[in-house]
Amino acid sequence: MSASASPSEHVAVNYDALMGPVMFEAYAKETATRIPPSRYLLEIGAGTGRVTAHLLSKIAEGGRLLATDLNDDMLEVAMAKIKDPRVIFAVADAHDLPYDDREFDNIVCQYVAMFFKDRGLAYSEFKRVLKPGGSLVMAVWGSTTQNPWGTVAQDAANHFLPEDQKIESMSKPFSYCDEIEVTADLYAAGFEKVSTDWVHKEFRTDKARDFMEGMFKGSLLTSALEERGHTDVEHMIDFAAQKFREKFGNPAVSTMSTLYITAR
Repeated sequence: MSASASPSEHVAVNYDALMGPVMFEAYAKETATRIPPSRYLLEIGAGTGRVTAHLLSKIAEGGRLLATDLNDDMLEVAMAKIKDPRVIFAVADAHDLPYDDREFDNIVCQYVAMFFKDRGLAYSEFKRVLKPGGSLVMAVWGSTTQNPWGTVAQDAANHFLPEDQKIESMSKPFSYCDEIEVTADLYAAGFEKVSTDWVHKEFRTDKARDFMEGMFKGSLLTSALEERGHTDVEHMIDFAAQKFREKFGNPAVSTMSTLYITAR
């Protein structure tokens, strides 16, 4: 990344480098194991390519992987890391996919569904572009109780903010994990068979401050603080890292929980 990179480009790099190895890599590998061999695979919300890199092992001979995201800065990070000619990167909106009916063998969507503005519309689009017999594999975070590390940065930031500026956006990633709700949404969109299962993994890092820096400079918290006029957040990061070590130890050890959904 050049010294003249935009703030949003810095966010994407921090997200990948500081949060990715701790939060996302283990589940990226897990997700890839669940995908059937595919000649044309669609990834929704590819981000910085954590899952994308592992999905390459599922591409059949002569096949392609279309990795999409709304955020082109995230995709720029992915493209810098992944040079495989089988991967096509594209900016696309899950609510209005610019692809033909029944075009893809399978679809992957990790840690994105909680952010859809209209889940019913997005799921209907998935169903439309999926070939008969194909699978949609989704992953969503469990609750903040199941992932207690998830809101430590937000809590630390709020320590410095007045009541009318408190931030709640970091709870959003952990807000869509009710199996009954998710299953009902997919059935309503036209899927005929939906199954779910939980996968629990260890959360561990010996770089608490780096992880907190990622949360403050590479997540939803970043824009929330900027909107409130807070751009110098080093003191907040130091405070958050201290609280993180107090709560989880050094190295920090906790649990991670993800709900997997397969729909056909």
